[in-house]
Amino acid sequence: MQHVALELDRPITVNPAPASAVETVDLRRSPAVLAAPPRPATPAARRNGAPGPLGPPDPGRVAPDPNRGFIPDRLEPGLVCRSVLPTSDLGVRAEQFVYDVFRTSGFCAESPRRHVEESEPWREGSILHVITDDGDREREGGEPGAIVGVVRTILGTFDELPVSRFDPEVPVPEGVLCEIGSLAVKSDQRGLGVANELHRAAFLAGIRDRCDGFCFLIEEWMFDFFAGTYGLPVRRLAPPSHFMGGDILPTGMWMPEMLQVIARIRPNVYRWAVEDLEKSLQIDLDLPMVPS
Repeated sequence: MQHVALELDRPITVNPAPASAVETVDLRRSPAVLAAPPRPATPAARRNGAPGPLGPPDPGRVAPDPNRGFIPDRLEPGLVCRSVLPTSDLGVRAEQFVYDVFRTSGFCAESPRRHVEESEPWREGSILHVITDDGDREREGGEPGAIVGVVRTILGTFDELPVSRFDPEVPVPEGVLCEIGSLAVKSDQRGLGVANELHRAAFLAGIRDRCDGFCFLIEEWMFDFFAGTYGLPVRRLAPPSHFMGGDILPTGMWMPEMLQVIARIRPNVYRWAVEDLEKSLQIDLDLPMVPS
């Protein structure tokens, strides 16, 4: 799947690579009530339950959502997710991991210190969510193992975030938003577990900071994947634009609509997304309650 919005912010891109190489997932390309209105359905489609220009079809004729019961892949045993500052020991390693991924894919300029320099204006104050392959290291109190995935979150108003390079054509919240940036995943992590956990960590970070929404830069196919499979109410903020090697779509989704929609149409995704969120905070934020 996966999870970016900096100049690390490329749309989530998964580049085919040999097993020994690294594969990138850029949250800008990787990622609503959909902002763009749906195209009018054809007569044949309306007969099969699709909405038409005069409104939704007869409820009795609406086809069931095949993805309602979708269950996200989980992190494999031995893999551990941590949230760290870029200046920490693990954070420095994570910055270099992202740089190696981006250089392999041609997403950034060469840097003697192995940093994606394009993201420098937002590095301070950002948080890196890092998944490492620890095996038994965690139980033995050892250092974190090899990095297998990284994503970055940045908090700020829209004008303070990398996504602001694009002029929004729809209203955006005036409060604090959480931008999800460069997602990089090691190529031998072929399943969705690592990418899913990185996105989940990023969303939990924004929710705990009581942000008013999330934004990222993603490719069109990822927008459709987020909306259709995960049920995310993503909005198109501006038309697609060529940026850092591809056509990316500035995307946002706002709180509390995001969790309300997911809870209603993807209950398994919702339970998975908030299961580590403190119960007191769930109550304080008046989050939806979905029975098991």
